Amino acid sequence: MESNNNEYKNFSFDGQKPDENIFLIVRQHPLTFYKEAALLIASIVILTLVVFFQSGFGGIFSYVFFIALIANGYVWLKQIYCWTKSIYIITSTRIISFDQRGFFYRAMTEATLDKIQNISHIIKGAVRTIFNFGTVIIQTAGQNAKDVTLEDIPHPLKIQQEIMDIASEYGGAPIKVELDRDKIIR
Repeated sequence: MESNNNEYKNFSFDGQKPDENIFLIVRQHPLTFYKEAALLIASIVILTLVVFFQSGFGGIFSYVFFIALIANGYVWLKQIYCWTKSIYIITSTRIISFDQRGFFYRAMTEATLDKIQNISHIIKGAVRTIFNFGTVIIQTAGQNAKDVTLEDIPHPLKIQQEIMDIASEYGGAPIKVELDRDKIIR
């Protein structure tokens, strides 16, 4: 784990504790908005063809085309903004999910390593299977515990295993099981 720690030595984030080391930073896979990209391209092509065949880029259709182009650009800009601002950080004490859901909507979830109960991953669909990205779900224990979800990240199995390794190493003392030899039924 020490080699990963050196990789993020110069990286810091708001709320980072003085003794907290960053081991892993994960961002959503770039193909997470492939549906939006396909819709954007399809709508631009269709609008261009409709405007061209209706009026040769003149009249009211050119205004409709311009407005639709601006709306599509807004949707695309929002997707890119949310993708660049959403980040998942695994440190020596906790897992933090910064999830940007809009221009003015950001959610943060965190779980300490000692509260982790279960880690699983899901890869659903052909595109996610082919390009190996999916969701890692980290279930935590506690009265007000919230699960931490790392959505659409690359290599979810590898990330799951790395989180398990970090949690077992830094998540507290291992559970000891002692057997009382006199009470064992033979």
